[in-house]
Amino acid sequence: MPPLPRLRIEALRDLADQLRFAPAPTARRQMERAEDLFAQIDPDQTYPEDWVVFAITGYRPRLESPSQFVGAALLGDLSMLVERLSAAAGIKEEELRPAVSGNGRSRAASAPPTAPAAPAWLDVPELCRRWSISRKTLDRYRRQGLPGRRVIPASGARGAGGGGGASGRARQKLLFSSSAVASFESRHAPSLAKAAAFTRIPAELEPHIVRVAARAQRRFGWSLSTAALKVAGHFDRGHETIRQLLRRQRDEAGKPLFDQLGPLTPRQQRIADRAFRRAVDPSEIARHFGRTKASIFRALARQRAQRLHDLLPALQVGTHAQGHAPASAARKPQSPLESADARTGLGAPAPLTLAAMIAYATANALPDPRAERARAAAYWHLRRQAAALIAALPPHSPHTTDLDRIETLLRWGSRLKAELVRSQLSLILKTIHSRLDRELTSAPRAVGRSLVVLCIDTVIDATEQFDPARGGRLASPCAVALNKAVSHWALGPGAPWLSAATPARASPRLDPATIDLPDWTGRVDPWQAWLEPDPRVRPMAVAQPPAPTLPEPDRSLLLRRFGWDAAGASAPPATLADVAANLKMTLMHATRVEHRALRLALRLARAEGPRMLP
Repeated sequence: MPPLPRLRIEALRDLADQLRFAPAPTARRQMERAEDLFAQIDPDQTYPEDWVVFAITGYRPRLESPSQFVGAALLGDLSMLVERLSAAAGIKEEELRPAVSGNGRSRAASAPPTAPAAPAWLDVPELCRRWSISRKTLDRYRRQGLPGRRVIPASGARGAGGGGGASGRARQKLLFSSSAVASFESRHAPSLAKAAAFTRIPAELEPHIVRVAARAQRRFGWSLSTAALKVAGHFDRGHETIRQLLRRQRDEAGKPLFDQLGPLTPRQQRIADRAFRRAVDPSEIARHFGRTKASIFRALARQRAQRLHDLLPALQVGTHAQGHAPASAARKPQSPLESADARTGLGAPAPLTLAAMIAYATANALPDPRAERARAAAYWHLRRQAAALIAALPPHSPHTTDLDRIETLLRWGSRLKAELVRSQLSLILKTIHSRLDRELTSAPRAVGRSLVVLCIDTVIDATEQFDPARGGRLASPCAVALNKAVSHWALGPGAPWLSAATPARASPRLDPATIDLPDWTGRVDPWQAWLEPDPRVRPMAVAQPPAPTLPEPDRSLLLRRFGWDAAGASAPPATLADVAANLKMTLMHATRVEHRALRLALRLARAEGPRMLP
C-alpha cells in the first residue's frame, strides 16, 4: 500500500494532525461527515475554512481571517483526509464486504452469472478493470476527489500478515464505494472515456516512429516538440507520448537525437516577461532566446504564476473575515459583486491638478454610505476569491485562462479601492485646512503637491483597515490617519511654510490649475505595478478624434479589457475570454489584437511626446 499523500491545503493538514490520535469511533464519525461533504461542494465555488472544519468536526472555530478554498482543490484534499480518517478508525474489510472468504477472495468472484455483478465496495484491481485504467491513473483520480477507505484486509488476504513498523501500511487495503464511483463517473465522464481508450505504443512500432521523426528533423530542421506534434498526428498518438519517446533516443555517439536547450533560466524568464509587458512581439522574444513561441508563452505563464504565489501572503493577511458559509439552495445570499455600485462608476482617472481635485471635492463633499459599503464589501470579496484561486494554482503548469481570471479579479478590486480613496478627497482638503489653518493655494507648488500626495497615500493605507462588516464609515480610520500624518508633516517639510506667514498676513496665492498631481489610481494596490499596462497606453485608448487614437477594434478591446472610461461609467475589467465573446472573436485572435493595441498605443504615445503622460 503506498504512503498517504500529503495534503495540499494547510488547514486540512492541521486538522488531520489534530485528529491523528482521536479515538476510533470519533475518527469513523468524522470520516462519514467528510464523505457526506462531497455532495455539497461545487468545484467552481469557494468555501471558508471555518465552514469546512465545522462540517467535518461539528465545531466552528473563531477565526479572524478564515482562508478560502476552491471547491476543486478541496475535493482532492478531502479524499485524502477520508483515507487518513478511515485508517485511524481501524475499519475491517469484512464490515464493508461481508461476502469475503477466508482466503481473501470475494465469493462474488466465484458466484454463478445470476449473482449480482456489482459489489457495494470495489477494490483497486476491480475499479481499474471497470474503468480500463492503470494504477497510476487511479492515483491521479484520487487526487481529483475520488474518496476511498483504507481498511484492514480479511484474514488470509494478500498483505494481511507481517509485522514491524512498515507492516501497518502493508496491512491496509483501499476500497471505493459504488456510490462514490458513480458520482465520480458522472463528474469526469470525458476524462474516463479518454483514459479507457489509451493504448501503449507497440514495441515493434517505436523504431519506425523514431526513423520518421529523425528523417523529418534532418530535412526540415524541426525542434523536438514540433517533430513530436507532426509525428503524433500521423500515428494517431498523443503529442506528449511521442515527445517523451523521442526525448529518450540517442544516436550512435550517445548524443540526444534532438538538441534541447532546456527551459529558460529564472533570469531569462524575467527578461522575457518584462519585454512582453512592454508589448514586444512574442516572435522577437522567441528569436532572441532561440526558442519557439509556445515555449516562451509557457515561460511567461510560469512567471505570472510565480508573481501571484508571491502575492498570496499579502492577500491573505489583508483579507477581512466577511465570508459566510454556503447557503442552501432555498435561500442563496446575494454576492457583493452583483451590486450596481460594485460594477458601475469605475475606471475614471484621478484629478491631475489641484484645481480638479478641489472641484471634485466640492461637488462630492459627502460620500454615499450605501455605495461605500457595497464597494468595500466587493473589494474584500474579490481579494478572498483571488487568494483562494491562487492557492489552488499549480506553479509549474498553470493554464493561461486561470491566470487571466485571477489577474482580472485583482484589477477589478483595484478599481473599487480607487473609488473608495476618491470618496475621501474632500476629507483630505478639510483635514489640511483644519490642522494647518492654511489654504493649499498659499503654499509653494512643490510643498503643496508633496502634502497632497502624502495624504492620498495615507488614505490608501487606511482603506486597508476598513471592514464594512463591522459597521462604521471609511472616514473614521482615514480621519485618524490623516490627522496624524499632517501633524507629523508639519514638523518636517512644512515647517518653513507654516512659520513664514500667519493667517492675519496676506500671502501669495498660486493658481491651483498649475499644481500638477500624479495619477494615484494606478498604485492603490501593490500588484498594479505589474498588472496594469504602461501609463502611456490609457491616454491613447480613451482619446477622441481629432487627437491621435487607436483604430477599432483595438480601442474597444482595451477599454473593455481594463475597465477604462473617461467618464467613469465603464463596466469592471474583463477577462480576455469575455472580451473575445463580446467582440465576436476567437480567444487567440483577441490575444493578438490586445498585444497589437498595446504596441500601437505606445508607438503613438512616443510620437506625441511627454504631453500624453498623465
